[in-house]
Amino acid sequence: MKKILFLFSIVALLSQAISCSSSQTYLDKNTVSQLVTDKTFTFMAQRANPLSMDVSKVMSAIPGAVASQVINLDYGYTVVVNKDKLTVNLPYYGRAYNAPMDPSKNGYSFSSENFTYISKPGKKNSTMLTFYINDKPFIQKMYLQIYQNGKAYLSIDSNDRQPISYDGYIMKNAANTDKN
Repeated sequence: MKKILFLFSIVALLSQAISCSSSQTYLDKNTVSQLVTDKTFTFMAQRANPLSMDVSKVMSAIPGAVASQVINLDYGYTVVVNKDKLTVNLPYYGRAYNAPMDPSKNGYSFSSENFTYISKPGKKNSTMLTFYINDKPFIQKMYLQIYQNGKAYLSIDSNDRQPISYDGYIMKNAANTDKN
């Protein structure tokens, strides 16, 4: 009987921890709506989700590393959206079909002033943004799904790489990012 009570208490604690972590609020609903309407916000990536099993095979070959499809990222990987400029600085994990000679250019690091995006309602009271970057031929589309609490999910389809997605949140642009 003590074992059953112990198991129930552990299950209750775990379910409470899971529900608290999934309901984390980054911004209030009105601020999120205003940022999307103004077309000025920053997507801050927290995790990369490569869609290739090759990445987890490589990760499992590294001594002491944990093989996983989710890679936790350091602070600072962003997509900065302004009305007239889009700045992307994200790492890439996966197979590149046309790899650059310079290894420092393996990630997605570019700015675009010739882009458009369409906003439409998504599932679960979210907003779905589809970015069309017209001056970068290697990017097909970028999809950004923004939830009411500020949590966001970004997916990038590229011509020369396997798709990848990122989990993170949106926030207000920093004052100095408008000048970049």
